[in-house]
Amino acid sequence: MRSEEVATATFTRADQIEELQQQRFATGVVPIDDLLEGGFASSCISEIAGPTGSGKTLLAYKLLVSALNAFPDASALYIDTMGAFSPKRLSTLASGDVALLERVKLSRTFDVYGLIEAVDEIRSIPNLAVVVIDTISNPLGIFMSKEQSLGHALMMSFSRSLSTLTRELNLCTILINVTVKSKGFTDSAFADCTLKPALGPSWTFCTDLCLLLRGISVNFAIAELIRARDQELAI
Repeated sequence: MRSEEVATATFTRADQIEELQQQRFATGVVPIDDLLEGGFASSCISEIAGPTGSGKTLLAYKLLVSALNAFPDASALYIDTMGAFSPKRLSTLASGDVALLERVKLSRTFDVYGLIEAVDEIRSIPNLAVVVIDTISNPLGIFMSKEQSLGHALMMSFSRSLSTLTRELNLCTILINVTVKSKGFTDSAFADCTLKPALGPSWTFCTDLCLLLRGISVNFAIAELIRARDQELAI
């Protein structure tokens, strides 16, 4: 794994900051925030699934900027598994706010073992509030296609570890996932939607919420909540 740190600073741990308890982190995309009753929740693993070009990464960037603006002492971790992280794009969304950008730690990894190592380092990051993995489907999907049984077991073990960290440290954890064509049942309420999140049926038990995204702008979104274990958002 190759890690690249965008920030080095000392903060208080996120689980010691009262304001961060049970927070919702807005994205600034009004329809999405309305759908989520204010934004993505802390202590939850939220999945953003969608086809290429639907705005998944853009939404994650917007969430980072919004969260770090709302909590000036907080930091964020962005785990890039595709080599596609764009500091320039994030800087544009942050209006060039160097102080904000310095609170983002970037980790680049391209296989499942590097991903596990990156997640294991979460406890060592001071004042961490938001974790983004973009994408979760790349390292897990590649491994599962080669070793299906072992891959499935590794996926479930990884999700349990990530869930424990998310709840213990009160993190807002965002997993970016691609979509695949559905051959039958789909969780979508729309008859014309033939998409479903990748990684198989067992994956649906690994996240607390799934937002199926097909396109966004500032005041417009084609999205639906296809899974939510949060009682406030339950369909």
